[in-house]
Amino acid sequence: MNSLTAFWAVMAEGLPALSRFALNSVGQGRRHAARVDGIDRQALEIALARQRPGLMLDGVKALHRHDGTSGRIYAAVDHHGASGQPPLPQDLFIKQLPIHRAGQLMACTLGIGLNEARIYDQITPSLPLRTPRCYGCWYDERDGDFLIVLEVLPKDSTRFPDILSSCSLEEARHVVTGLAHMHAAFWQHPRFNGDLSWVLPQGTGSRGRLMQAVPYFGIGAALKKFPDMFAPEVHRLGHRIRHSMEAIYREWRRGPLTLVHGDTHLGNMYFDPATAAAGLLDWQVAHRGQGMRDIAYFLITSLDTEFRRAHQVELLTLYHQTLAAQLPQAPTRTELERQYRFHSIYAWLGAVITRAAQTMQSDRITEVSIARVNAALLEMQVEDLLPH
Repeated sequence: MNSLTAFWAVMAEGLPALSRFALNSVGQGRRHAARVDGIDRQALEIALARQRPGLMLDGVKALHRHDGTSGRIYAAVDHHGASGQPPLPQDLFIKQLPIHRAGQLMACTLGIGLNEARIYDQITPSLPLRTPRCYGCWYDERDGDFLIVLEVLPKDSTRFPDILSSCSLEEARHVVTGLAHMHAAFWQHPRFNGDLSWVLPQGTGSRGRLMQAVPYFGIGAALKKFPDMFAPEVHRLGHRIRHSMEAIYREWRRGPLTLVHGDTHLGNMYFDPATAAAGLLDWQVAHRGQGMRDIAYFLITSLDTEFRRAHQVELLTLYHQTLAAQLPQAPTRTELERQYRFHSIYAWLGAVITRAAQTMQSDRITEVSIARVNAALLEMQVEDLLPH
């Protein structure tokens, strides 16, 4: 991809996205009167009533709020009218469009909130791994607006790590086996040609094509703004990746494909301290892809480099064996290792684009991430995979 191709991708797909954002702004204005403590009360009531017909809200109070790529709100909810239904906790975790306009523009343009709402609505109930219980979703496919109601995970029996805290080998094993079970369950699933046809391969569809242009600009910005974070050989390789993204996306889309989370760093996970069992949060960029996407992103971004080097053979073997036990035609170990090398590029892109944005993670987290992904990129001899 060159600058002209990237520009026209943004123009072709970005203008319709801006129209969705404008439509959303109008809709947000109409519903503004129904907001309580910044919560879209009308959407919340609709979402909760889908599982509990007749439910009516009596009161909503925001206890804590944080805005990022979505608005995250801990809220206390009073209600009536859902007799005979399973009890609804008073304290809930709500995700919706962020308050700030830049966040709304990103969410509506890329459709990440809408994507997550549909994942919770249609997929997580059947996943063979842990996710927060969803009490209801509301979303508007026209403008990308959404609201998701989730359980509040208990702090006294849940560990919430981040990239800086790393994880134990036992926890890493649970992550790898959990992802393998999920990948096997959705491996070339016929639902992708039916009710899940909206779960697209990366870089396809209008929003996907727009996202395909993001690395071109993100790599250029990061290499220019933060040259000291990249050794000369990584800097040169980064420019080659930047101009090879079309070929890289084609490789990532090679089948067989399955459901992938797409953002499997430790900050999107939680663990049971007693059993080391892992769960996944934040499904905004879930899509149809190669399962190795999730494994590579987890191993490279979330594990200290020396820890990864010491255990990645064991963890890759565990993934392969878990897949093979469930799939008659699982990929060979050689093919998985080739995919692992290709998806080290995705791990590098994720860290580099986050650093370029400067608003999505703390400086310390992005510095640690960049060091890990730079090391992996060179180890995987990625240069040999790129077109000449």
